[in-house]
Amino acid sequence: MKRHAIATLVFVLAFTSNAFADDEQPVGDGSAAPPAGPAVVEQPTTPPPKPTSMTLKQGAVFVQVNAEMSMSKDKVLEPLSLAPDISYGVNDDLTVSLIHSTAAFTGFRGGSGAGLCVTGTDGGCVNVYNNVGAEGLYSLLKGNFAVAAKAGVLTEFVDVAMEGKTFFQAKVGANTRYTMGNVFVQFNPAVWIPLNETDANKPQIWLPVALWVKVMPPLSLFAASGLKGATSNAMDAGFGDLYTINLGGGAQYTINKTVAVGGSFIFGTMFGAPDTTGPDSRAVHLWLNYSM
Repeated sequence: MKRHAIATLVFVLAFTSNAFADDEQPVGDGSAAPPAGPAVVEQPTTPPPKPTSMTLKQGAVFVQVNAEMSMSKDKVLEPLSLAPDISYGVNDDLTVSLIHSTAAFTGFRGGSGAGLCVTGTDGGCVNVYNNVGAEGLYSLLKGNFAVAAKAGVLTEFVDVAMEGKTFFQAKVGANTRYTMGNVFVQFNPAVWIPLNETDANKPQIWLPVALWVKVMPPLSLFAASGLKGATSNAMDAGFGDLYTINLGGGAQYTINKTVAVGGSFIFGTMFGAPDTTGPDSRAVHLWLNYSM
C-alpha cells in the first residue's frame, strides 16, 4: 500500500466577489467558485479518496496566492491585485485563517482589487492595500458530507463614492461539501453583520455554490454560481431588488503533493437587480496553492 501516496489537494474557498459587484462586495463580487481555504484530498488512483473534513489537520499550513484581474468592459486589468490567504490547523477540528482575496471574503470568485492592488487609483484600485479579515472554521461533520461552521471579522476599505470609509463586519456561516465519486458540490453560505457605519454598511447575504468534477487524478474542473446581495440600501430597497447571480467556471491542476495551480473566468453580476451588468462584468482569477 506504500505505492499509493495520499496527498492533500487544497480546495479553494470563494469566489468570488464583492457584494458591491463589479461591485462585488467592496471586494467581492464574483462568482461562486472554489472557495479559498482548506482542502480536498487528492490521489492518483481510482476511486477518488473519501473526503474527511473541511478543516486542516493539526499543524498543517495552507497558503493560497490569488491574482485577481478585472476583465470587465472598458476596465480590463483595472484593477489587478495580488491577494494572499493563509490558513493554519490549530487542531484537526479548528482552522484559523488570515484572508485578503475576494474568494475567501465572500465564497465567490470574480472580484478584483483585494489585497495588494498594483494598478493604482487611476487603474481601479481603492487603495494600495485593500481589505483584510480573520476567520475560523470548526468541523461539525466529516465524511462524504462534510460541514464546518465559520465565523470571523472582516475589514473593508470602501471606495471614494463612500467617502473613503472603512467598514467592519462580523461574518457567520458554514462551509459544506458533498462528495459522490469523482464529483463534489461545495456550498458555503454566509451572512455579514455590520459592526459600524450602519447607515451605509448593510447586512449582506452570500450563497455561493460550485460543482467540481475530477476528470483525471491531477485535474479538476468546476462550474460556479450563486446568489448574493445586501439586504437593503439607503433607498430602502430590499434583497429582492438588490440581489445578483454570477456565473462561470474554471480548473485546478495538482502538480505534486504540496503545489497546485488554478484559474477561473467569472461573470460577476450576470443576472438579478435592474442595474445588473450581465456579461460586461467579468474577472479572471489565477491562483497558486501551497500546503505543508
